[in-house]
Amino acid sequence: MGSSISPLITMDRKPAYADESFRSIRTQLDFLSVPSPIKTVLVTSAVAESGKSFVAANLAMVMAQSGRDVILLDADLRRPQLHSIFQCSQSPGLTTAISKPTLIEEILHETPVSQLKIVPSGPLPPNPVELLASAKARDTLDQLSQHANLVILDCAPAIAVTDPILLSRYVDGVLYIVRPGHNSRKADRRAIELLTQVHARILGVVINGMRNEAEPVYPLAY
Repeated sequence: MGSSISPLITMDRKPAYADESFRSIRTQLDFLSVPSPIKTVLVTSAVAESGKSFVAANLAMVMAQSGRDVILLDADLRRPQLHSIFQCSQSPGLTTAISKPTLIEEILHETPVSQLKIVPSGPLPPNPVELLASAKARDTLDQLSQHANLVILDCAPAIAVTDPILLSRYVDGVLYIVRPGHNSRKADRRAIELLTQVHARILGVVINGMRNEAEPVYPLAY
């Protein structure tokens, strides 16, 4: 998936190999859902600027385009990107629902695809880890799961902070994003190690930034 592609490539009318790559990810997630349904997927990477928000946004789009009700949740309370990608307000959002009594419907924002809703980050807190570790955060995620067939969480990088490690325990699986040449293999190994230590289910690795039609999802080989 080339980094020069606009953020929402799956809205383009003409199909491109990158668009087909996201549809391939969708197909493979469907295959993995056969034994037991996958309703919550966390997207993370080792470091920032690996393309995790890009992948999360476009994957959510193709999932919704297939007829499923999808919620895209910005759980990156450090550098949220989804409100910019979808050009919506950052608030109300996730932190709004966690910090005060809020109806789930109040934090769902519309997108160009009718069956895709976005929950932006909300106002950024001074204590993201404490907020995400709260019982109210998990309750919010449970409520969102009841409003959609699939919830995709765009989360902070796994090396820099513990947010994705914490949240990985509450989801059905993790998609790990690799951007060749952007960070070291050692960093990727460390991030995978941190996730496996909490028994996170790693669904696959998405290679972002490739300029060919290589298959975008690979089984974990290290």
